[in-house]
Amino acid sequence: MDAVGIAVGSSKRLVSAPQLDFGLLAAPQVLAVGLASVSTQPFSLGNTVVRITPTQNVWFTVGPTAAQHVAGNDYLAANTTWLMKIPAGAVLSFIADTLAGYVAIAAAVSPPAPGVAVAVPASALAFDFTTGTLDPSITFARATTATYFDNTGTLQTAASGAARFDYDPVALTPRGLLIEEARTNAIRNNTMQGAVAGTPGTVPTNWGIGSGIGFNRQIVGTGTENGITFIDVKYTGTPTSSGNVVIDFDSGVTQAASPGQVWTSSHFVRVASGSLANAGVFIQTQARNSGGTLLGGGITVNATTAVAAATSLATNRVVATGTLSDAATAFVAARMFLNMTNGNPVDFTLRIGLPQLELGAAASSPIATSTVAVTRNADQAYIANPPGVNPNEGTLFYDSEMTSLSNSGNNVYGGISDGTFANSKYWNYNGTSYFWSGVGGNVGITLPLAIGARLKMAGTYKLNVANLAAVNSTVNTGAAQSALPGMTRISIGCNVWQLPPGNQINGHVRAFAYYSSALSPNQLALITT
Repeated sequence: MDAVGIAVGSSKRLVSAPQLDFGLLAAPQVLAVGLASVSTQPFSLGNTVVRITPTQNVWFTVGPTAAQHVAGNDYLAANTTWLMKIPAGAVLSFIADTLAGYVAIAAAVSPPAPGVAVAVPASALAFDFTTGTLDPSITFARATTATYFDNTGTLQTAASGAARFDYDPVALTPRGLLIEEARTNAIRNNTMQGAVAGTPGTVPTNWGIGSGIGFNRQIVGTGTENGITFIDVKYTGTPTSSGNVVIDFDSGVTQAASPGQVWTSSHFVRVASGSLANAGVFIQTQARNSGGTLLGGGITVNATTAVAAATSLATNRVVATGTLSDAATAFVAARMFLNMTNGNPVDFTLRIGLPQLELGAAASSPIATSTVAVTRNADQAYIANPPGVNPNEGTLFYDSEMTSLSNSGNNVYGGISDGTFANSKYWNYNGTSYFWSGVGGNVGITLPLAIGARLKMAGTYKLNVANLAAVNSTVNTGAAQSALPGMTRISIGCNVWQLPPGNQINGHVRAFAYYSSALSPNQLALITT
C-alpha cells in the first residue's frame, strides 16, 4: 500500500493511501440480481471503500449469503447510492426484494495520486481531551459525583460538576473525556457496610453469602485495592456434595423490572489467594417473578478463567448483560455462584469489589452505594456561542468511542444547533447505522456496531450543496443542505438541541474540531483515517 505525506494545518503526518478494488476501473462491476442470492468476487486487494447503486430494491450483507427480511442484512432502495468499507477478502452478497434488477459496485472515492498531498485547512476550534484539561469555553455539568480511572489505574471520584478524564485501567492510556447518561446502581450496599471478619463472620448488610457441606466459609475482611472497595471471602475444605454456593448482593425482590428490559450486572473480582482448580465462578443477571421465584430470561456468564487469571481488581471487571424475556418478570437481581464438586477439595479466597446492577446494555462507571440505590446523573458538555461558526458551511469532527448503547435509543456524539431540534446537525448511532442527521437530511454509513472501538467521524454542511459524512475514512453523500442560521451551540458527546443535553454518547470523546468550511471527500477521508 502506498503512503503519502499529508499536510494537516501546520503539521504533517504519514497516512496510508486508500486501496480500491476493480483495478481502479472507470466502469462499475454490474451484477444481475434476482430472487436468488448472488455474490461478488472477494475484495482481494485490501480494505475497500465501494459505492453500491441498485436498480431495484435489494437486501445485502458482507460475508454470509444475503436473505430478505433477516437480521444481519441491510435494505437498499432502488437508485439509492450507498458507501461501505469492505474488509480484505470479504464478499458482498445481494438478493432482490421483489423484482429482479441490477446492482452496480464501484470504487467510492478516487485516491490521490501517490506522493500528492491533500491539504486540510486549519480548524476554527480544536480540543484534545486526552491531555486531561477542559478548555474554559466548554460548559460542563453533572449534578452528582462520578468515578473514573486515573493514569495509575486507580479508581477516583470526581466532584459534582467536574469533568472526568478517564484512563484504560489495563493499558494505562488516556481515553479522553468520559460522557455518560444517568444510571442507577440498584445494589444498595456495594461497599460492604456491616461486614465483620470471622469464621463464618458477618456478611454485609442486605447480602447473602452461602456456605456448603463439608467446607468452611470465612469473611476475611474488607479493604481497598486500586481505589475499589472489596470484601475477601474464603472457602476451604472438601465438599460432601456437588452444587452451587450462592452470593447474593441484595434481596431478589428489591429492584423492580419489566419484561423486555436489558439489565447489566458487573463485579470487579479476582482470586486473592489459593486456586480455583476445583471451583467455578459464575455471575448472573436474574429475572424473578412477583413472588421472588427465579425465572428464565436472564443471563449466566462463566467468569472462572478471567477471575483465575486476574492480578488486580481494576483489570478484571466481569459483566453479565441480558434481556429479561420472561413475561412474568417483576424483579431483577445480581448473583454470583461458586460451583463445587463432591470430594474435590477447595482452598481459595475470592476478592469481590463494587458489584453493580443497572438498567442498560453494558456496565457504566462504578457507582458506590452504602444504604440505598444511588444514581449518577448525566454528563453534559457544550460550547455556547462558539466563535468562528459559519452559518453557510462547515465541518464537525469527533474522535470518540461508544462503550454502551443508550437507554434513550440514540447515542449522540455531538452536533451544532440554534438550540432547536428542527435546526440541528448532529452525529448519532440509532441502533443500526451511524448518521450525520438533522436539517438538510440524513447521511447514513453502515458499519458494524463497534462497542468500545475508536471511531473518527466528520460531517459537512454547505448551503445548496450535498452533505458529506465520513466514519473511519468511509465517505458518503446526502441531500443538498439548507442554511443553518443562528448557530449558537456545539455539543460534545451529547445532543445539541436541548438544555440540559440528553442522548449521551456513553463513552469517551478523545478530540473535537470545527472547520469553518465544508471539507472535500478526500479531506474527510484523511482526517477520519
